[in-house]
Amino acid sequence: MTILDVVATIMAGEAGGGGQGAKGSPSPIGLWLPAILVIFMLFLWMQSRSQQKKQKKEREELLTSLKQKDKIETIGGIFGTIVNIREDTISIRVDDAKDITMKVAKSAIRRRLTDNKDSSQTSI
Repeated sequence: MTILDVVATIMAGEAGGGGQGAKGSPSPIGLWLPAILVIFMLFLWMQSRSQQKKQKKEREELLTSLKQKDKIETIGGIFGTIVNIREDTISIRVDDAKDITMKVAKSAIRRRLTDNKDSSQTSI
């Protein structure tokens, strides 16, 4: 018996042991179950939306607060130091000894690496 079978049985009022009253009325749980499920789904949707908004805000704050000489990691796993920031792109130095720089999209920044010993990285 699947979960859908159980829900259908409850809603039909055929659950063993008094699913229907003396007059053949459906069980009270069968009447309230759809409303409870809808309320539960709305709650989950609202909670996920608020988490997404929070993550989006943190991401925007990270991208706007980047400055030269910040150490960063890209979504491709490349570590580097910011040398130049433009509107949509960032130039990063990936090797100090050979002075190798790369230009990446600003949206490709995963996190800023910090020098704090308490928290070794800021991640989104």
